[in-house]
Amino acid sequence: MVYNFPPPLFKRDTSDIEIGYRIIGGNETDIEEFPYQLSLERKGRHACGASLIKRNAFVTAAHCVYGWSVRDITVRAGSTLRDTGGEVRKPSDLIVHKKYSQNDYDYDVAVGLLEKPFVLSPTIQVIDLQPKNSKVNVGQLGNVTGWGNTVYGNYDGTYSKTLRVVQVPHVKHEKCQKLYPENPVTPRMICFGYSSGGKDSCQEDSGGPIVIDKKIVGIVSWGIGCGLPNQPGVYTHISNAEIYDFVTRNMK
Repeated sequence: MVYNFPPPLFKRDTSDIEIGYRIIGGNETDIEEFPYQLSLERKGRHACGASLIKRNAFVTAAHCVYGWSVRDITVRAGSTLRDTGGEVRKPSDLIVHKKYSQNDYDYDVAVGLLEKPFVLSPTIQVIDLQPKNSKVNVGQLGNVTGWGNTVYGNYDGTYSKTLRVVQVPHVKHEKCQKLYPENPVTPRMICFGYSSGGKDSCQEDSGGPIVIDKKIVGIVSWGIGCGLPNQPGVYTHISNAEIYDFVTRNMK
């Protein structure tokens, strides 16, 4: 007898083996269209996304930096291309939410402070946070950007060096929880995706933003597979009071 188990829950991140993947179902874009997008690098290689929220501060997912030394992290801004171009800075501090859970990815948020601020330009800009306790309409489209996987499970080592973008609609919280009956979708989380699948964030998009009306609404966090039917992407919800207060308190 053959048992068909569901695909595993995983953080939209990468290990040293699973390298070099990109947005699923999206299109190539230019950094001038999304100048707040950062590449968070571990030991000089792209590992996650991040967003510039002050000239000297960025926000990303906790699981992107948890357990890593600040000495191993760099942040690249102002480049459409992965691992090259733009400006690179080193963080002076990485602050992970004290309630972050590696078990269910709750409170999956971290703030980084830079040793030297970025100089703003057409390719490097800060972005505002979604206002505290504000809502997103069901079905409203958000832009997700990153250098992550375009084909879930394709670990052949190939990847696009170019920034990509995909639009996905907001999924009602209660519906998202029903679609993930064995995984808690907490108030610190917000879901986006199509019921038919095909468009999504994926590995190495982790920590990057989903943006509506030029404001960060969420941070790429976790999901089951990528771009699968009825398996929306789950994002850390910026406007949740606990998340918003943590970010604004530590970015100063």
